[in-house]
Amino acid sequence: MAEGLNDAIMLNKLRQIIVILIALGLTLYGLARISGVATLCLQLLGVIDSPELAAASEDLIAALPDMNANAFIPMEPNIYLGYSFAMGVVLFLGGVLVLARQRGIGLALIFGYCAMFGLMFVNYQMFNAKIMHLAIVSLLALILTLLIRKPR
Repeated sequence: MAEGLNDAIMLNKLRQIIVILIALGLTLYGLARISGVATLCLQLLGVIDSPELAAASEDLIAALPDMNANAFIPMEPNIYLGYSFAMGVVLFLGGVLVLARQRGIGLALIFGYCAMFGLMFVNYQMFNAKIMHLAIVSLLALILTLLIRKPR
């Protein structure tokens, strides 16, 4: 009986560790999105001047007209970047809330991020390599949901 109890305790600890690692990874990914978009915005505003960011800015500005040609809702660069920034904030907060044991709200935000990301693909009616990012985050969100659910 005691061995079964120890196994259950160890399994629960393992689940908690996996939840923390996934939530931490999603938090860091959200933070990376936020910082990446913020630095791109600073480059476009002329606050910073980086050759790498200049190239990324030019690529975005050059790609948006073609993307907007098929879009349900065309976006200017500032709107596109603002939406991308908001996605990062939603994912970051979702991960932080899961870590803070506000798991229901945290999971809702993580799935909200997935919905926002999916809507970008739908809006532009195009699929690219970034769909793997969406697939991985969606899979991690499902795993988190299963790990957080209370066993019956």
